[in-house]
Amino acid sequence: MKKISLLSGVHVDLVRTSIRDLVRRGFVRVVPIFQFRNSYTPTQEIARLRRDPELRRKLCEAASADPDHPVDFKQAHRLVTDFKYGVTVTDVLCLCVQSRGLHIDLQSMRAAITFLLLEGVLRRIYEYPIWEAAVGPGGVVEGHTPQALRDRMTGGWHLDEICCHFDMEATELDEIIERDPCITVVRK
Repeated sequence: MKKISLLSGVHVDLVRTSIRDLVRRGFVRVVPIFQFRNSYTPTQEIARLRRDPELRRKLCEAASADPDHPVDFKQAHRLVTDFKYGVTVTDVLCLCVQSRGLHIDLQSMRAAITFLLLEGVLRRIYEYPIWEAAVGPGGVVEGHTPQALRDRMTGGWHLDEICCHFDMEATELDEIIERDPCITVVRK
């Protein structure tokens, strides 16, 4: 939204309100920010892949680097079922290349995941950091996380929201979480 605001010369609140209105009216659908560190999990809608030939065809097209040579359904279906709780896009890519010899380019992977999100076949697993002062042998341990970040680490904000709010890279936030023993991460 910040980028749209900058490019259009319109205040970010107006952009946010406009997008929210477009979503409410059904003109736009919003998907989670795509990153290779994201985790996804299949939903009940995965059963539609077996029943709906049109859905299968579209998935094979989305997962194909070359439109003239679509990926076969068996490979595309295995790609979907490889997503399990805690498995990232990078993990699935490595599994496809190393153990199956399937060569899927990064753009096709992104297109397939976006398609599956829009169809409701996959859903994103978000990570919610929770900061809590710990009591150690020397007394209360407060870690090294800045107070402004701590205020957002209540379990109510996921990592993407925190990164956008503070305009920081996900890797930077990951490092902070890794260093601070007072932070636990809940995935849901």
